Amino acid sequence: MNEKSSLSLSSIYGAIKALDQGAYEGFSYNLTHHNTLNNDSWWVFMPYGVWGNPPKPPQGSSPLESAMLEAIERSSPSRCCIDILHLFDVGGEDFFADKNASKQIATTLVDFLNKIPDAETPVIRYLVGNLGGRPDPRSDGFMKALFAALGRKPHKARLFFGNFAPDISFDTELEQQLSTITDLFRGYLDSEGANENVGKYGMAIPKELANISELTDWTKQFAQYILPAASWNHAKIFAINGCQLVTGGANYWNSWYTTGAKWLFDLSMNVSGDTAVDAHQFANYLWKYLGDIPGSDKISCCMENSTGKIAEWSDKGKAPQFADFPENVGTTAALTVARNGNWPSLRGFPMQVADGIRDFFINVLAVVAETRLGPGNPVTPFAVRGLDDSNAWFRNALSKVRINPAAWASRYARNYAISQAQSSVRFSQQKFVMDDLADRDTYKKLIAEINKALKINWNGYVWPFDTLSALGYALANISRSAPQSNGIQIVSSTPSAKENYEDPVSGQEFKSKLTGMMAGMEALGYITFEGKIPDIVEKWLTYRRVDTKSSEAEHGNHSKLVVVDDAVCYVGSDNAYPCYNEEFGIWIDDKQAISSFVRDYWNGLWAFARAAE
Repeated sequence: MNEKSSLSLSSIYGAIKALDQGAYEGFSYNLTHHNTLNNDSWWVFMPYGVWGNPPKPPQGSSPLESAMLEAIERSSPSRCCIDILHLFDVGGEDFFADKNASKQIATTLVDFLNKIPDAETPVIRYLVGNLGGRPDPRSDGFMKALFAALGRKPHKARLFFGNFAPDISFDTELEQQLSTITDLFRGYLDSEGANENVGKYGMAIPKELANISELTDWTKQFAQYILPAASWNHAKIFAINGCQLVTGGANYWNSWYTTGAKWLFDLSMNVSGDTAVDAHQFANYLWKYLGDIPGSDKISCCMENSTGKIAEWSDKGKAPQFADFPENVGTTAALTVARNGNWPSLRGFPMQVADGIRDFFINVLAVVAETRLGPGNPVTPFAVRGLDDSNAWFRNALSKVRINPAAWASRYARNYAISQAQSSVRFSQQKFVMDDLADRDTYKKLIAEINKALKINWNGYVWPFDTLSALGYALANISRSAPQSNGIQIVSSTPSAKENYEDPVSGQEFKSKLTGMMAGMEALGYITFEGKIPDIVEKWLTYRRVDTKSSEAEHGNHSKLVVVDDAVCYVGSDNAYPCYNEEFGIWIDDKQAISSFVRDYWNGLWAFARAAE
């Protein structure tokens, strides 16, 4: 991904479309032009709304509540097709019925419903992603707030409650599917191409790993750990009538976003236009599964209520597919990107599992190579390039098991955009490593077994080596062509942030990983640098946190923001650290809007943050 190009939504879109020739276009990614960014409020910054000195949460509605109220009020009541998606099974009753606000989302929604013409039947599809069991809509905060607002007034709305968290049965068929994917990846490591430079670069290591008999069993175990979280909904969407959309990183929870909450930073977007249609299409895909749930799935559900009584839910419901939206008239381009897809045909296991297996292979290979050859070896970047979505061999291998990498278009788009940077990359993220599994006893047992067999010392953290590779290309470009640039700026969370929203990696550890990756890339001739790589990383990459020291932690960061060259900007639900959920987000390239965003949001965040330890 090191070819120079003019970075735009069109170039990102073209790179994604090349993966699948349009098969996933429309619900996994889509480029549209009839959108409107809603003034300076197009970015929705929690908890403050705007920076102050010191920053303070607004009185009344939280910024996210205000954005959703605006979306309702901007919508025409000629029809009612509403999609609400977020994480877990408990929407915040106080969030939707905030007593400190002059307007409440629940009552405003009911007022909107009551304006719908008699000939139309309002439909609200409310979808969550909960792995802990089949949720009960009667205990959900949104449903409580909505039914309380409905009161005794008659209405004819059809309400659908869905949980998208496929209950994956780890049966013989699944084990065979996993073995097939594992064999494909092993085939690459054992191929002639992976060993063409054995003498010079130590490329015997991939071949050695491929021939370890335990590798297939390790891969199956790793897949089993990530499967429960590999296809639950993590997207946060509030979409109305194919014309209004609020989406990003923020869930609809009381503890985060009601007035007074000020410890967790987050970011969403407030947009009108075709992006709302894309959000409905993304939701359609998930609801299609919920309309025909396999008998083996005991967690996902689809329930309907058309009586107006919160206790009366039918599990025989089948939500309609939203379609036939009116034409939007905005003039702003936007590229929606998502993670979705169950294999095959909404059955079996999620496509993202193949993405996870790839991460597992590369991370194990990276630790083995560093142990045997030292930091800066070329083995890891060689594997990253070989198993990249843009590699024809890799795409062909996946196609043999009917997997299309466009199913995780969001991740590929981020890395592609970063790799093309010529002047700057700005990141606001929680963290860059998947460490969630590291505290599980069973996972620790797997890592201990791997360490013993391979004589390594892996802590089980999963790094996004594809993103490190993209950053390497970016730093090569930036250090050569942008002497006045701020380079790569990263704001992450704090090691001891509240409620597990922490970043467990030090700034220096991140720089060391990146330095090693870049050295390997240079050794392979993928990239050239003018100067010493450690000096380039130190000069052109700054890693900060939203708090100064772990002992002084007051804030956490839950944002998922990327801005490249101040030319394109992503806000959505997809984290930079390896994860495999269902995701949704938006790229824009309106330079004036991005300039205002950098001035009024990023600069305040950057000044607030402090150097990482």
